[in-house]
Amino acid sequence: MKQLKAEGTAPLWFEDISDFSSRSGFAGPVISPQSPATNVITITFDTDNDGTFGDPFNLSSLLVAENGSANGAQFTIRPDGNNALAEVFTDNTAAAQAFIPSNATNFSNITSLEIVKTSGSDFFFIDDLVVSVPVLGLEDVSRERSIETYPNPVDDVLHIKTNDLEVYGVALYDMLGKSIESIEQQNKIVDFFGLDKGLYFLEVRTEQGTAVQRIVKK
Repeated sequence: MKQLKAEGTAPLWFEDISDFSSRSGFAGPVISPQSPATNVITITFDTDNDGTFGDPFNLSSLLVAENGSANGAQFTIRPDGNNALAEVFTDNTAAAQAFIPSNATNFSNITSLEIVKTSGSDFFFIDDLVVSVPVLGLEDVSRERSIETYPNPVDDVLHIKTNDLEVYGVALYDMLGKSIESIEQQNKIVDFFGLDKGLYFLEVRTEQGTAVQRIVKK
């Protein structure tokens, strides 16, 4: 079970949405600042329940909207507080819409998430945070030059170049570590056709050991 901690530039409420608003799309407990002037909320997780927050996580989606009817309030969503990787989300529909990162890689294996309200004058709410724990036991070997994968991001077919290394097999996992495909043979092509957009982990077993690379399906 993942434990969440939210911190703001002023005190926050963790209350039922009905205590504040009837904004369509929200239900049950939400995170909200106690002051409309609060414009930054930082979220961290304790995914292994050891009492320490700041564990790595992957963000899949969240709901964020201003109180009342949609009025075009804008939010900047920053992974690890990084402006260079931030994405902008506009609250302009009657029913709250989910923010889904357009670049899943930038919101994977992060330790904090900042939600910054950059326009609007009322309270805002955060709800339905969907996150996962990065795959355990898979080493990021993107720096290794002995194995190359292309194109990455990939549409349909991924090619593997191993520079004369013998390949014993390949396996593909989703962000939760669930096996998508495993091929026990010398195969240097992986079919991504029909898979959902997002982040995957490709495991390549060779004569020199096993390597894992992050692959983005676009």
